[in-house]
Amino acid sequence: MDFIGEVIKSSPELVTSATVFDEYVKNAPLRSIGEDITKALGPGKTRQFSYEAKLPPWMDIQRTENGEIATDQEGKPLGIDIVSTTIEDDEGKPHKIVAENVYQQIVGNNPGLQAYVRGQVREYFKKAGAKEIPPEGSPQWDMMARAVVYDELKSRDKSYFKFTDKPKETAAATKAEIAQTPALLEATRKYYEATRKPPSQGEDEKKPTRTTTYADIIANAFNFDPDYTGDPVTHNGKTVLDLTPLLPDLKYGNEPDDMYKSVYQDPQSRSLILIDRQGNEKVIPENKIFQELNKLSGYNNLNPAYIRNVMEKAGYEGGRFTKKSTPPKLPAPKAPVRDFEK
Repeated sequence: MDFIGEVIKSSPELVTSATVFDEYVKNAPLRSIGEDITKALGPGKTRQFSYEAKLPPWMDIQRTENGEIATDQEGKPLGIDIVSTTIEDDEGKPHKIVAENVYQQIVGNNPGLQAYVRGQVREYFKKAGAKEIPPEGSPQWDMMARAVVYDELKSRDKSYFKFTDKPKETAAATKAEIAQTPALLEATRKYYEATRKPPSQGEDEKKPTRTTTYADIIANAFNFDPDYTGDPVTHNGKTVLDLTPLLPDLKYGNEPDDMYKSVYQDPQSRSLILIDRQGNEKVIPENKIFQELNKLSGYNNLNPAYIRNVMEKAGYEGGRFTKKSTPPKLPAPKAPVRDFEK
């Protein structure tokens, strides 16, 4: 009989040692991220900066709900933080809690962490004077558990973040600052109209770029947007749509090579097919796609709040894409080539 396991299960409040979190954080791999960014601050003014960071899987550079890097008014990045959301208590006081997918990734398959968190949640409600402790799995219990995990991770932060700033003003900004009178401003405008380099012959004006995160691509693919529809191919005797060229670097792990080698959409069963670099295949039904996109967020530097926004815009409700769309006509699957025909 597992006496220790039985005690943990029946009396989780007795598990008071936080060494389980110490070990978990100490052994977590660090990934490296960084990029060069130009931030527009106003007419003719930009701010160029770069950042580099080393951080564990549960952290990311802070982003807006639209998935853009969050900055202050001067264009400086706000830095990195645990992927989280903010809730308010009964008194209106804000509290940060880890995102649901982060919580599941960390605690879901770790009995030691589960027991510790369970004990901390019980202790909190007891100290708060609760007559009854909310049952595990209830919204109140889940919010408190995610708050506990956020605080434990934050207190053991071992991330690294470096910001390099290179302020720059364009010639247009310099001229505008010199031109303090309406006459000089008009002269400046005429100067730039006269000296502005027109596009070369046959060159189109730049078109707005389309957002192409993996969440956008997959959500639009399931709505059969022509811009995101894969080419038909045969897989396991069925005709599916190949999204691999649209998702060449979709990561599923912390290692550099942990990228799906094939991504297919099955319009008939309305499922997503993911094949990792070892050839292992995973089929994601339509009602589980949102959860799967969230699981991949940490590996692909995407804010879960942005994913939720994408799915809402795509009409994802009740586990289905509800927008009216017409699936493409699929050719019959190709018959396998027999040995004597090779």
